Amino acid sequence: MQHISRCAAIWLALFLTVALGSSPALAAPPVPVTHGSGATSLAFRVGTGIWFAYNLDGDPIGKWGKQLLPGPNAYSDPALARDAAGTGIAVQGPNNSLTFYWNLHGDPTWNAQQAAGPGSVAGTPAIIRDGTKTIIAAVTPQGELYSYTSTHGNPTWVRHLVSEQPVFGSPSMARHGTTTVIAARGEANSMHFFWKADNATGWSQNLVAQPYSVLSDPSIARDATTTTIAFRNWNNGLTYVRNVHGSSSWTFSSVSLGGTLSGADPQLANDGTTSSIVAQAPNGEIYFWWKPNGSGSWTRVLVEWGGIVGDPSFSRDRAASHIAALELSGTKVKYYRNVHGQSSWSQAPIYLH
Repeated sequence: MQHISRCAAIWLALFLTVALGSSPALAAPPVPVTHGSGATSLAFRVGTGIWFAYNLDGDPIGKWGKQLLPGPNAYSDPALARDAAGTGIAVQGPNNSLTFYWNLHGDPTWNAQQAAGPGSVAGTPAIIRDGTKTIIAAVTPQGELYSYTSTHGNPTWVRHLVSEQPVFGSPSMARHGTTTVIAARGEANSMHFFWKADNATGWSQNLVAQPYSVLSDPSIARDATTTTIAFRNWNNGLTYVRNVHGSSSWTFSSVSLGGTLSGADPQLANDGTTSSIVAQAPNGEIYFWWKPNGSGSWTRVLVEWGGIVGDPSFSRDRAASHIAALELSGTKVKYYRNVHGQSSWSQAPIYLH
């Protein structure tokens, strides 16, 4: 990659953005998973339909309810977020529009709403909910990055331009307190970081990783003191970067050596005391890395021997870690759960039909 000219790399990235604009973003997790408000939840796409699956706290790990969300048709993998009020899902809708689905906890009825009109989205968006509002980040077919914010119960979405500079792939978004942060790939396989406080009028940004250093979409997490990002580097190794709030510098560290990751994207989570990363190896294995925040070294654990396609998704809370991944057969999702402190991972299949 280092021998490719900057111009050629930019044209290649633009070509890939156009070519994938009306299809799922290949690097986004196809089955996002999260836990909170009394349940583990995940979403997945079958054809142009979006399914929501849930496992209530206290139920056996293999007991999952499923619901098919109402139209319109979906043309990307879903992004999923859950807070104390309800669940939100964002996808690329018809004609590159942005579709938002939401439901209140305990209500079997899902609602569909157009958050942005035709020509607004290319690929899988990112979504977060914080108890009072929903924020979605999405890339346009031209590579512009926008955020869309709606207060719970208000059908109006407020749009802000995050970056006019070309952004590629799927953004990753996190939030803590009153600040929202986004990481996204830029021109020539660079990586940019964007942040916005609720009272700010616009988004700020800086360059985190130089051109030709990033080979995946990033995954970002934020807690009370730091923002962290994980990505697959130019040598197919795993890189972790850390920024202390208020500092302009980022600290880089190597989590795994070159050649240890496949073409999939790593996924990062932080529960406030521990950072964890999940990623796929070349033969379809799923590995889990963890370390105490701010100190110590990374510990690696094998979760799955193989047979997984796409990117595994990952979330972590104070009690457990949760992973979901599409199985090679294409007929089911594998869900994995590890209660903190236990050495083994429990697992269960979730059939797609």
